[in-house]
Amino acid sequence: MKDFFVLARRNVLRNARRSLLTVLTIVIGLTFIFIIHGFLNGLQREIKEGVTKAELGEIQIVRKGFRQALPTKANDYLFSYNDELKKLVQSTAHVTGVTGRLLLSGLLNHQASQSTTPMLGIGIDPEMENQVCPRLALLVKAGGGGAFLQSNLEKSAKLAGNLAANIEDAPVDANQDYTKPVPQASAVDLPTTQQEFHQLLIGEYMRRGFTTTTANGERQAAVGDEIILMVQDVNSSQRSMVTKLSGVLDVTNPTANKTTAYLVLATAQQLVGAPGKVTQLVLSLDNTERRFEVAKALNEKLAPYGLVAEPWDEINKFFVTIMGLQNAMFSMVTTVIIIFVLVAIIITTLMSVSERTREIGTLMAIGYKRRHIMSLFMLESTMVGAMGGLIGVTFGSALILYLNARGITFQLPGTESPVILHPFNSVQFSVFTAFLGVIAGGVGAFYPARTASKMSPLEAMGHV
Repeated sequence: MKDFFVLARRNVLRNARRSLLTVLTIVIGLTFIFIIHGFLNGLQREIKEGVTKAELGEIQIVRKGFRQALPTKANDYLFSYNDELKKLVQSTAHVTGVTGRLLLSGLLNHQASQSTTPMLGIGIDPEMENQVCPRLALLVKAGGGGAFLQSNLEKSAKLAGNLAANIEDAPVDANQDYTKPVPQASAVDLPTTQQEFHQLLIGEYMRRGFTTTTANGERQAAVGDEIILMVQDVNSSQRSMVTKLSGVLDVTNPTANKTTAYLVLATAQQLVGAPGKVTQLVLSLDNTERRFEVAKALNEKLAPYGLVAEPWDEINKFFVTIMGLQNAMFSMVTTVIIIFVLVAIIITTLMSVSERTREIGTLMAIGYKRRHIMSLFMLESTMVGAMGGLIGVTFGSALILYLNARGITFQLPGTESPVILHPFNSVQFSVFTAFLGVIAGGVGAFYPARTASKMSPLEAMGHV
């Protein structure tokens, strides 16, 4: 058996040029597969992190029926985010962070341009949001894009206690925060003990939409402009609030870029008259692969509360579909490359069989059986495939490691902020790719080896 391997190795090295050509074909094919897969991994990780760390979180908790409701019905699905619920969620294994959000729909009016547009408002706790979805704050545009929300800057006007009774529909409470504009004309000049200040974030597309024509040309909305929010509270009454545009977000989703606005959670709760209540809880995990396991555990705990926990890929299946199409395209490309490699191996092995016809006849004459001849050619091709697989994976790994460390900067359509892609491959895929070369060598040599084994010894020895 040892001599069999020695003979196969000598045959591979005997025609070094042909063997090198076959190895090079395998190396190019497998390196191409390895690099494409690395880029695909980096792209899909960027998509997942963009969704989970900037928008949805790993898991969301909402009231049953919320996903099927219209945005205008969000107030019907509020629930209390109290210490009991907070402790229950945080005590669940693998949960590393939780924050509440309040969704509200209504209108935004840009005062300078007198433009009004529908909006989906999201009230967030800036500090907790940075822990659960840290990429959201990074979406604030650089160079004049303002700043992310800060809870310590948010202030509600406080009227003097002796004037509280003069405010229509307001409780008589010296410490009450009056965020609702005073409807009485005489109340314009009422003294306050604290001036109000409310922050708002909008997308770049919405900012551009707030355009007005001036003597100096067109003017688009800018940080510091006044924007009025108009929404319905939990009692279906109209509420409004004056805010300052504090930042502009470079959002990749064009729909969200035109319609979504962020404000501080406590302010949103006051605006809709729902202190301590949220529309959803957003969770981060220590391992995203355990999201379904964690969601199952949470659903068992949350059943008495009428709440459900849903992983991000069940909430937004669009990105799951996109990644599925990407994987399908990769499989198609891989299949084409493997076919190309197999054809190259078949051609070179057939050439080798043709040139060694007399040698095959001699081996049969000295006692080699047909299965030995077939095994010999397949072993030779497998050795070549192993070399090609090893070199291809080594070269591909070195290139992927370099690109991963360096990062590849590109810009998504419709955005201005660059995205840095870090390609990578798992150890399992590296081993699989190396074995792919071995398998391709063996499979590609099957037909030529079978052809060689069927030769007649006498005809083969007489071949010129």
